[in-house]
Amino acid sequence: MKSKNVLIITDYAAPYEGNFIMSLKKLEKSIIEDGGEFYYFFQQEAKNINWVNKMNNYHFFGKNILNNIKIFNNFIKRNNIDIVYSHFCLPKTQLAIKISRIMNKNIKLVQHFHNHYELPNNIVKKIIFRFIFKGDINIGCSKDVADSIPYAKKRVTYVTNAIDFSRLDIYENIKLTDNKFVILMFGYTYERKGVDLAIKAIQKLNNSNILLAISVSKNLEEFKQCIIRDFVKVPNFVKILEPRNDIATYYKACNLFLSAAREEGFCYAIVEAVYCGKPCICTKLPGQPNEIPDLLTVESENIEEIAKKIQLVVEEKNKLSTSKVKKYVSDTYGIDTWVKEIKKVIINEEK
Repeated sequence: MKSKNVLIITDYAAPYEGNFIMSLKKLEKSIIEDGGEFYYFFQQEAKNINWVNKMNNYHFFGKNILNNIKIFNNFIKRNNIDIVYSHFCLPKTQLAIKISRIMNKNIKLVQHFHNHYELPNNIVKKIIFRFIFKGDINIGCSKDVADSIPYAKKRVTYVTNAIDFSRLDIYENIKLTDNKFVILMFGYTYERKGVDLAIKAIQKLNNSNILLAISVSKNLEEFKQCIIRDFVKVPNFVKILEPRNDIATYYKACNLFLSAAREEGFCYAIVEAVYCGKPCICTKLPGQPNEIPDLLTVESENIEEIAKKIQLVVEEKNKLSTSKVKKYVSDTYGIDTWVKEIKKVIINEEK
């Protein structure tokens, strides 16, 4: 495979690397082994994040579109960039990227969609979004996400998300509570992740032995206010957790993982949780890994069904075939396969 110089541009600024950055690092290693170069551009706000400052070949951009166009354009020319590959970009960032692409005819713009394609209702914004969120190649993180991207088939493909399982083999043995049944979920963002649905389902069970532990990556006070808005106060059975990169520590400390999301492109956490040997309840959404053995699925926003499935696990009427499930997800969602498929798409596809 011919060597290429790849530039990642992203507005991702979580306090931890997560599976997303670990996946890019695996891709970076493979590109460099092929003789290419790999660079990153992060938003200015990421300057004080520890994991960012441990990256190789990283740079920053600001909020001014014109300045960013100049920064991107100069960097592309100076470093002979072949592929600009964007992830989690805000509209202003993506606009600067798109204009830089127009100014550099020989590069390929690849856009990765981690959620379903959506346009704003405003007509002017809709036109702008159609322009800026259209790469030479557009990759969905699942087939369903790819199907939502309204461009010519030759411009759209998908590579199913994968997991760097090695990061889940490193964890600390902790207790989140004494002798309670712990349900773990992730809370960013509140409505999209269905935090309100989870709380209502547990309220319905009226079981004082259940603790809902919610890991929130950022905007903690805003998250708390969302709960207070809907429930007057943060319920006693809710425990809010600080984010941590060794996320397996939380998986290992829980009895059940819950994803009550209203929308997902593909949820890393479901695969991670069952790999760590935990039963999992998740919303039956297109793009989710619904085929995983022993997975408990519920219809979207069905609080009654969520409560019933939780009760099943609490009563141990549903058990995970741990070794079978771990082998299945390891074979199906391994990161090495993802790297190979991404390289095929971003390097071999014609513009």
